[in-house]
Amino acid sequence: MRNLLVAFFLVAAACVARGQAPTDAEPAAPQLLVQKTFLTKEPVALKDTDIIVRIFNIGGTDATDVELFDDDWSESNFTRVQGIASHKWDVIPAQGSVNHTYVVRSNFDGIYSPLRAHITYRQPGLAGVTKVVSSTPGYVLFESFRDFERRTATHWREWGIFFLLSLASLALPTLVYAYYQLNFEKGVKKEK
Repeated sequence: MRNLLVAFFLVAAACVARGQAPTDAEPAAPQLLVQKTFLTKEPVALKDTDIIVRIFNIGGTDATDVELFDDDWSESNFTRVQGIASHKWDVIPAQGSVNHTYVVRSNFDGIYSPLRAHITYRQPGLAGVTKVVSSTPGYVLFESFRDFERRTATHWREWGIFFLLSLASLALPTLVYAYYQLNFEKGVKKEK
C-alpha cells in the first residue's frame, strides 16, 4: 500500500511538472517534493524506529543550499539513536533526488502525530530562499514493548496446552477401543 502511495505521489508530481513546463527556452525553476516516512513497519516503544526523508527535484535546474530541518523529535518523548534530523546539501541536481535517514527511539507508547519536515533552498537568479514542507506519515501507533512481545512471541505454552488437549481427545476413544478388543469378541463378552 505504501509503495502504491509513493508511486501515485511520483506520477502526480511528474504530471504537475509537465503541466507547468515553461514555454520559452529557459529551463524550469527547481521544484522540490519532500516525503517523510517511517521505514520501520511496526514502531514499538523502547525499540529503534527508522525515519527517511526523500527529497525529489522535479524542476529543470539545480536546487542549491538545500537544508532539511526536522525538529519533530522532542527529547522528552524520543531518544536519537543514530544520525541527526537536520542536514544540508550543496546541490540537488535537476530531476535528481536525495535521501536522509536517521534513527530515533520512542520513550512512550501510544498514538503520535509526526510533524512535517521543513526544507529551504535557493533558486538560481533569486536572492531569497524558498521554503517547502514534507508530507506527513499520518498518525503512528507506537505499540508497547510488552504488547508487541505478546503478539509476536512463539507461544510455546499455548501450543503445549493445545497438544495435550489434542492427545486427551484422542486417548479416550483409543482406551475404549482397546477395552472392547480385550473384553469382547464379535460383540459378545468373553468368558473368563
